[in-house]
Amino acid sequence: MFLSDTLLGDPGLCELILFTATVDDVPLVSDKKVRNKFCIVFDSSCSTHTFNTLSYLSDYKNNARMILAKKNVTVSILEYGTCKQLGRVVNVPVILYCLLSIRQLEDSGYDVQFLQGHARVIHRLSGKLLLTATLESQLNLYTICQDDFENLMNFEHRTCMAHSIKTDKVSRLHYIFNHASAERIRYLCKCHSFPGLHNLSVKQVEHIRDCEFCRLAKIHKKPSCKSGERHSVLGQMWNGDTKGPIATPLLRYGNKYVFGLIELKSRFLVQYFMKSKNEVMSVAQQWINTYIKFLRAAHPDMGMILVHTDNGAFKSKEVHDYLVVHGVYSMLTCP
Repeated sequence: MFLSDTLLGDPGLCELILFTATVDDVPLVSDKKVRNKFCIVFDSSCSTHTFNTLSYLSDYKNNARMILAKKNVTVSILEYGTCKQLGRVVNVPVILYCLLSIRQLEDSGYDVQFLQGHARVIHRLSGKLLLTATLESQLNLYTICQDDFENLMNFEHRTCMAHSIKTDKVSRLHYIFNHASAERIRYLCKCHSFPGLHNLSVKQVEHIRDCEFCRLAKIHKKPSCKSGERHSVLGQMWNGDTKGPIATPLLRYGNKYVFGLIELKSRFLVQYFMKSKNEVMSVAQQWINTYIKFLRAAHPDMGMILVHTDNGAFKSKEVHDYLVVHGVYSMLTCP
């Protein structure tokens, strides 16, 4: 079984999400698999509807939570929202199939009836049919295909890239030449003398600017906040990084690298110049003797001091052991 704990919406609301049976029933997407179809599976033990796409959700909100999906594997709930009559749905992109919780359907006033290889979701009071599912022989689970789900829920067709492709001659050239710009398409048509496309006006190619795939490729996510939160304790958290090699070394000393350390509360910056990365140990000693020892003397109860560097600055065991002796712990971050 898959057992997971998560907090959704209200921080005081604790909910268990229980996914059924074996790993083969509801597998996670691996690096070698690509999800190429939309499929919904009825789950008798999952407590919340769980989709792997946002295409059918509205009023969704970010929800950076983790759930335990199976042995030693955690997956993220990125968002949660609502899906018409289904109510609340969480978004977990790494699951291969979307899950419909029978328990949530029953709590929402629907009855699920199973008969001769078919499942029907019927509103308890009005008797109106909401969804129908068929027994999939390979999965041995009741499933709903994308077309049936969209027709029964009155959704326009989505999550299919074919419906975003335009078939006119100019758009086809746009795709063939690796989504070239409108100006580039006009130039190529003039050079190659394509039939009927030799002298294109600006208006004839301006619809290329509305290409859905170009828009998605160039989109930029807005920052979640205007400024990062500063650390609460002065001198306890530092970030370090190395810049270089510099193309033209310093004339007097021949330094090619700059190693910088910034204190995260005051944003105090310290810079050291090096001829090679082998001098990191010397930089660490200067930093300890110049700042950390006096910081310890002024605040003896501070505890462990943390310094975040990427994979290369304070990486060596010699530097790491030296820092630990002085109460500094080096933590590696993504480069």
